[in-house]
This record gives sequence, structure tokens and C-alpha cells, in this order.
Amino acid sequence: MKYSFFLFLSFLICSCSKSEIGTLSDLDPGTYPKESITIDGIQREFSVYIPKNVPVNPTAIIGFHGLGGSKDTFPISSKFNVEADKHGFLLIYPSGLDQQWSISPEKTVADLKFTGALIDLLIAKYNVNKKKIFAMGMSNGAYFSNQVGKAYAEKIAGIVVHSGTLGAEAISGIVANRKFPVMIIHGIADPLISINLARKSRDIYLKEKHNVEYYEFADLGHEWAHKYAINDKIGAFFLKYSL
Repeated sequence: MKYSFFLFLSFLICSCSKSEIGTLSDLDPGTYPKESITIDGIQREFSVYIPKNVPVNPTAIIGFHGLGGSKDTFPISSKFNVEADKHGFLLIYPSGLDQQWSISPEKTVADLKFTGALIDLLIAKYNVNKKKIFAMGMSNGAYFSNQVGKAYAEKIAGIVVHSGTLGAEAISGIVANRKFPVMIIHGIADPLISINLARKSRDIYLKEKHNVEYYEFADLGHEWAHKYAINDKIGAFFLKYSL
């Protein structure tokens, strides 16, 4: 299993052009919505949110939208820019090709290459704290956040999985190079993804000795848990952990 995983990671060396956006010291707070990098000849889009009073070496979060979403919709549904302003988090919101993440082995390779390029961009261009880069996702993006945590366990400080599944790792296990912390959030009333899958993900992470913060809410459907002030809990998670 480990051999195949390392063989998979060997494909994550990417040829990509740099974003044209300026360095962090050049930029005013706010949203930079039309950024892109080219990977293997394909242009991949993302947006950057720079908070008010951004520190010199900010914590960075890569936010992965749900199925049918984009770099533009996830900030609206999660409202996490508000939390970023409270704590000085720098946010990157990538768009998945065809508005989806990692639904086949080939797409997983391509999406992980894109994510690796974004991690490198955060470190080299925005001077983020390399010990405090996180992944966060909703639904399909939550599923992919598990993949990001596994593939980049030595670069990603932790992950937040909101209303998503563990996917194939529910059978094979995570088997990451590092035990990273994970926050799992799910609604018992979710009509699309059963709460039992979230509980199974929790149990697998715990079995493999990851730090797990788990929240399930009785009347929450397949939606961001705003009515439970979940962004406060997510913000605290990002403040708490580092590599």
C-alpha cells in the first residue's frame, strides 16, 4: 500500500506558470478574484482573499468548494472571509475543473498537482507561515481535503472536512506520512451524505491516531453549519494547530 502511495506521489511534479498577482507586501486587503496558474498546459483558476491587518507571516487556508461550486461561490456559502479578518488568515479559493474535485484517479493526480502548486505559491510568493497551511472543504471539496491531507501530510498542518466522505480511504485507510489533525463536521439530517459515513471517517482517523475534533448536529442538512457558529470553531482549530 505504501509503495503504491509513494508511486502515486511521484506524479505530483508539475510544470506550471506563476500567478501574475503581486507579492503580499504589494497588495491591499481584499479579494483578488481572477488569478490562475497553468499546469500541464491547463489553466487553473483561483481567488485570493487578503484580510485586514494581515500579519507578515500569515496562516493560510486553501478552501475547496462543493460539487457545482467554484472559487466565487465558496466564500459566499462559507462566509469564512469574516473569520479571516478576525484572525489575519490568508485564504486561497481554487476552482475545480468542471466544478468538481477528484472524481477519478486521473483527476485526483491533476487536482493534487494544482494543490501542490498553490502550496508552493503560498510559501514563495505570499510568505505565509509554512507550518500553518490548512485545507478546508465542503461536500465534494471535503472529500478532496482528505486527499490533500494524505498527499501533503508534511506540508498541510491540518484539514477541515464539512459534510463530506473519506472515499476509498474508508476501505484502505489514510496511511499518511504524518498524523495530521482533522475537524469533521456533519449534519444528522443531511439528505445527501449519511451521518454514518462521517462517523466512520471519524473512527478511521482515530484508529490511525490522528487528532480528531468531531461535530455532528441533529437538525443540520447538507449545508454550512452557520447556525452553530461553526466558523468560530474552525477558526480556533486553525489557531490551535501547526506542523
